[in-house]
Amino acid sequence: MAENYMSNTPPPLAGVTAHLTCDGAEAAIEQYKKAFNAELLAQMVGEDGKIIHACVVINECAVYLHDAWPENDVLDPNARGGCSVNMHLQLKAPKDVDSWHDQAVSAGMTSKMAPEDMFWGDRYAEVKDMCGHVWAFGAPVKS
Repeated sequence: MAENYMSNTPPPLAGVTAHLTCDGAEAAIEQYKKAFNAELLAQMVGEDGKIIHACVVINECAVYLHDAWPENDVLDPNARGGCSVNMHLQLKAPKDVDSWHDQAVSAGMTSKMAPEDMFWGDRYAEVKDMCGHVWAFGAPVKS
């Protein structure tokens, strides 16, 4: 079953692929669909009903995720008391930062930083999802 499942999962599109631990992976996938227009490509569910592995595409990139297993110290950021890694989505236009931020907030994510033109030349914003993962959006500001 796992071999067949993995054959349906595309390889990472480049370099490094994020693999998120989510307490409630099924609900997180639904939030990502609403917030980021994520497309669920594949998922594998264990006998206990937990998602062992799932692959979604967000902004043309694969993101892997699975349920938390507290008994094995596999916890999401909320359980650990904060997120130490941000997910950064590089967007094409400054206005995209505003629309991605607003859509994420409409999907129930918390705004950490409203869209703003930053000193380094990007329009930038941050939101936090239901599991505590921080998602950042950036796009170069045209002069």
